[in-house]
Amino acid sequence: NSILISINQHLILIIIIFNSGCIVTGFNSCSKKVIYPSVSTNDIQIEIEKQQNFLKKAITPDVKADIYLELAILYSYYKNMSPDYELALKSIDKYRKLKPIDKQLDEVKYFSSLLLYINKLKIRCDKLKSRKKQVIIKPKKIVKKDKVLFLDKKIKLLKQKNRELNKDITLQKEIIEKLKRIDIRSEKKRLK
Repeated sequence: NSILISINQHLILIIIIFNSGCIVTGFNSCSKKVIYPSVSTNDIQIEIEKQQNFLKKAITPDVKADIYLELAILYSYYKNMSPDYELALKSIDKYRKLKPIDKQLDEVKYFSSLLLYINKLKIRCDKLKSRKKQVIIKPKKIVKKDKVLFLDKKIKLLKQKNRELNKDITLQKEIIEKLKRIDIRSEKKRLK
């Protein structure tokens, strides 16, 4: 189930890439060229760290905004082996705060809404996982408690039956002893 959700998240991201011509090709009605990075899977973390260092040195809001956009793309990049959609969403939100609304690209707004949706799915998935763990753990405890209670009752019943059978055995022994005595008396009488 969680594998399907993870696959769905990656598919949504790939759909974002292919559907937004601006991010993939850098054309359409974009005011600035936005291109997905040509970074290998192994170099993504290095590129993220590099962009974070650039961010510390950036002076103008426009440059900072572009770096936040680049970070959002890297965090959610399909080649990223451990994508962080929450950080991508935070980065895209910082980008949107730094860029005036009229200069924001439709593709960025679309990207932001998809990241928000992916993040909500991830949160929902995490909640379902935690509920599933709780559901699995609780019934086992309940079943064990029920079994213990059932076995305790069964032991009590067996002990009660054992006491009753012991009383019957004792009574039977007494009756047998009495019968033996009676038989011995009657044998003595017959012999006399």
